[in-house]
Parts: sequence; structure tokens; C-alpha cells
Amino acid sequence: MVLDTCKIRYASNVVVLAVAILVGAGGTLLYYENVQIPLNALTSVYLAIMCLLNCMGAMLGYDKVKQMLIQLKDIKAE
Repeated sequence: MVLDTCKIRYASNVVVLAVAILVGAGGTLLYYENVQIPLNALTSVYLAIMCLLNCMGAMLGYDKVKQMLIQLKDIKAE
């Protein structure tokens, strides 16, 4: 990862959180624009909910993928 080569300390879950928020908000806003849904108070709440759900999915998915890779590495080491 770029942060590793620059020797910057980071928490991987924070990186996943930031990317998930960007993808969730960006995708939802693109959908709103494509379908011509007006951005008002209600759709803003839906946007926030989409960001939170996307973050939860990314965190759970990232941790499971990371766990699987560690387990595969341990199996090869045996």
C-alpha cells in the first residue's frame, strides 16, 4: 500500500471507513443525479444511512477477507 511505502502509520479500519464513506456517498449522489431525485432533507437522511450501511458492510467484508488471507498463509506455512 502507498502508506506502507511512505512509512506512515495508519489504522486499516480507518482507511476502509474513509473509502466506504466516499463510495457510499458518491454512488448514492450519482444515482440521485441519474434518476433526477432532488436532494432535500429526506434524501439527505437516506444518503447518510447509505454511508453508514456501506461502512458496516465494508468493515465486515474487509475483516473477513483479511482473516481468510491470514488463515491461508498459516495453512501454507504448515
